[in-house]
Amino acid sequence: MKNLTKKQQAINYYLQGNFKKSFAILRNFNLTFNNDEIRLFEISHEIFNGHELFYKQLGQDTVSILKNANILAKKYIDHSLNKQNAIN
Repeated sequence: MKNLTKKQQAINYYLQGNFKKSFAILRNFNLTFNNDEIRLFEISHEIFNGHELFYKQLGQDTVSILKNANILAKKYIDHSLNKQNAIN
């Protein structure tokens, strides 16, 4: 994915169903998301990287974490695509 912005890469990965790579990029959008949202993407990325048991041992509901990260990413991507379509 050369010559694409990080935002475009995150959107493309998300639309392809590659949430792991999409969340990895979105967790670095410090100006777009608040600290709690960034942490949600960070934990989701860690879950995808094999650390789900760790978070379960901490009492975290990993299914809900992934679901909430997906909802947040979808809202962001839908908003970005709508904004892009309005420009074109």
